Amino acid sequence: MDIKRIDVTQYDLALRAQEIQATAFRYSGGYRRVQQQIEQARPKQEPLADPAREDPVSIPWGAFQDDELIAMMYAIDFNMAYENQSVGMIGIGGVATMPEHRRHGAIRAIMHKVLSDARTRGFVFSYLYPFSYRFYHKFGYDIGCHRHELKIPMKELAHHGMDGRMRAAGFKDLASFDAIYRRFAAGINGAVLRTGNRWKMLLDKNPALDQRWAYIWCDDHDRERAYVIYERQDNPQAVSPDEHFLKVVDWAAVDQPSLRALLGFLTTFSPQYQAVVMNLPVHLPADSLFEEMSAIRCQRTTNGQVRILNVEAALRVLNVPSWLDEQAFTLHVADQFLPENSGVYDLTCEHGDISVVHRTQDGPDEADLTIGVEALSSLLLGSRSLQELRWSGLASFSSAAEPRLTEWLEAMLTIKPAGIFDYF
Repeated sequence: MDIKRIDVTQYDLALRAQEIQATAFRYSGGYRRVQQQIEQARPKQEPLADPAREDPVSIPWGAFQDDELIAMMYAIDFNMAYENQSVGMIGIGGVATMPEHRRHGAIRAIMHKVLSDARTRGFVFSYLYPFSYRFYHKFGYDIGCHRHELKIPMKELAHHGMDGRMRAAGFKDLASFDAIYRRFAAGINGAVLRTGNRWKMLLDKNPALDQRWAYIWCDDHDRERAYVIYERQDNPQAVSPDEHFLKVVDWAAVDQPSLRALLGFLTTFSPQYQAVVMNLPVHLPADSLFEEMSAIRCQRTTNGQVRILNVEAALRVLNVPSWLDEQAFTLHVADQFLPENSGVYDLTCEHGDISVVHRTQDGPDEADLTIGVEALSSLLLGSRSLQELRWSGLASFSSAAEPRLTEWLEAMLTIKPAGIFDYF
């Protein structure tokens, strides 16, 4: 089995890749699109577009058996917010194998090649949306961000006033959308830092044809403080064909008053829609936004899986509280899929910074805290706390560790704002 990038500038490989995607995901739109591209390119004897030149870069990797493409996935280059900085994150999507070749290790082989390549290129994290959490746990992925999925009857938004003004907006206002989003996402671990093409996919729509609308809210001083992108969603339990939901595709606000104003604006659609459907990061408490929570459906869900590609790099960026100054501790990490991450890490906190030394030969007996890379990924993202992981048996302190150190690390490695708002 040969693992390599798929040269989808070639007609036959591009069609084969889309055949695999169509078989796995039961959607033929991609195959038809490539057929049309080939029809346009063939008379000019031109190759198809190179995904390495896309924004963001999205590289298809495949497993070949006897020169036949049998399995594939896409590796997408992103940057994400982490500890108030920007770090590289590889998004994984389109994971698919032809049925007759499943359960023979093709995806495992591609995944190892892709993650190793990304680590070499300096990426710190990887993220994906799994068909099975158990399946990707084998490759070092664990619980990613959580979110609240809300269904809000229109009448429950009525108490939100709306000062300021709303204005219709679109792709031409990309800079405004991006500025609001970056302020919103700045302190949220996992948030993708969007490029122009990501915004284009969200905003470059014709409202009349695509039934997607976008608005920006400005406060009384005419400062742009929030936005909402929404579309119509059919109500599967509707008695009448005129019953629809307003589905919020994306939103961001720089503070809670701005979010409240945004919710107040949505009440203007009460003649058209019965309810608003939207997602809320779990660090923003829904019960502080609504007066009658019993009328609102609020479901907490897990939104994807995360994996650390480079443990040392992730630890070096970690925010250190001032009260942990001049403290040192050791961490043992086990990573079976990318063993270059395994070993003991000596961490020293000094003047708000953290220094990290990686010792690859030492085992868990040499460390204060022992943890697998799966649990560590959730821990550093901030979606799970050290206290929770210890309770679950996924992290353990050495019997020789000082009690004060246990208390300090549990206070430092706790739940943090974490959220991802892009799909791939």
